[in-house]
Amino acid sequence: SDEIGELGHALNSMSGRLLDVIGNLRVERDRMNMIISGMSEGLVSVNSQWYIGHVNKAFLELMELDNAERMLKEEGYFSPLVAIIRRCLDSGESESLEFENPSHRMLQATVTARRNKNGEIAGVVCLMSDISEAQRVEQMRRDYVANVSHELRTPLTGIRGMVEPLIDGCYDTEEERQECYRIIWKETIRLEKIESGALSSSS
Repeated sequence: SDEIGELGHALNSMSGRLLDVIGNLRVERDRMNMIISGMSEGLVSVNSQWYIGHVNKAFLELMELDNAERMLKEEGYFSPLVAIIRRCLDSGESESLEFENPSHRMLQATVTARRNKNGEIAGVVCLMSDISEAQRVEQMRRDYVANVSHELRTPLTGIRGMVEPLIDGCYDTEEERQECYRIIWKETIRLEKIESGALSSSS
């Protein structure tokens, strides 16, 4: 019941609270690691001392690395990524980069600075995704639009070539006019077929 006893009770109480805090931090750490590990995007964090804090399996697979430390120590296809990580650590400005891995998969990396409570740059986080399929679909869309535009140009040119002389009164006989109407009708049918084919392809 003396002062030393009270101090002992206080220390025991603080120790219990500290254990609770440590336990909660461990739970949060494990939860964060589980989320990072389950991400389909690659993620790696690098601190201001050039030390890798977190890296998930997806990042190693996309970069085709067995050890993320290799990325920082060796020259190779990942040198441009290392360069933007270094610039982000220096400037704090976010940067993005697209590049191919050894298997020619197109990757997109976005590097963002992490700051401490004083606003100083504490490190960077790099989020990486595989955009190969998205680029392939976009290229298919562009090719498709270009092909349809080319197919439309021919009948539209033919229709215009018949309509303008009709408007200008260049044809004197009914036979000539009927021939123009026939060509316009033929090109209109062609346009309908192109439209049907485009709708079928898009569905």
